[in-house]
Amino acid sequence: MITGIREKTIVKEGGKVKISSSDLPIGVEAEVIVLVEEEEQDTTEYLLSTEPNRRHLEEAMRDAQDPKKLIYIDIENLCKRLLSLRMPLNIITIGQVKTERFTPKSPNS
Repeated sequence: MITGIREKTIVKEGGKVKISSSDLPIGVEAEVIVLVEEEEQDTTEYLLSTEPNRRHLEEAMRDAQDPKKLIYIDIENLCKRLLSLRMPLNIITIGQVKTERFTPKSPNS
């Protein structure tokens, strides 16, 4: 029978890891697996990590400032069109922390 013990610990100098548990029987052979969480890389840091990524990010930032490159959407007309197609909508109110899911009901219900 295999028994598992899960314990978080800090890796010490020299890569040493100490695990203590009264549930471990003395003298038995144990297999130890060490899992180390990688630090998440910040998205901006990632995008700036290589020259092509950095150029792409800079270009995207310039494009966001150019009104000719923006796409304008009439949300009200878009919602009406999607509702006429009986498509579920995820409604997001910009400027507020509010999201809701709306699924149109069939005329028979």
